[in-house]
Amino acid sequence: MKRILVLASVALVGACQSPSPNTASVPASSMTTLSTAGFDPLPNDALKTLIVGKVLHLGKGNSVATYFADGKYDSVGTKDHWTGTYAFDGDKVCVHFMAGPTRKGSWCGQIAMIGTDYWLIATNGDRWKVKSITPVAEPAPKPS
Repeated sequence: MKRILVLASVALVGACQSPSPNTASVPASSMTTLSTAGFDPLPNDALKTLIVGKVLHLGKGNSVATYFADGKYDSVGTKDHWTGTYAFDGDKVCVHFMAGPTRKGSWCGQIAMIGTDYWLIATNGDRWKVKSITPVAEPAPKPS
């Protein structure tokens, strides 16, 4: 019994040691920083280009989130409708809800390319696949 414990202890200690000098490593300073959720969010300029004046068609419940060029926000889900304003905070888009049944206050999220798809990712980790992005429809001209 003592022999088994000694062998197991040696194996565990060996597994915890640093890699051999023949193992390649990358210094931490040269690595790309990932968010704590394990994805690379779009940087501020790319985020703005992607969503300002656009409609995001999201995978969950066929929701639609509209980011108007004037900073207004509108979202329609299967059963609910929310309105508010949005602004950018670094690599995040933050929505301040003015009206809606369940969301009060503000919500922030990021957009990342995961595989070949864009994903809208809330700061709490909830994710919605972006099925498509279309320009906001221009209002019809008023008859003269």
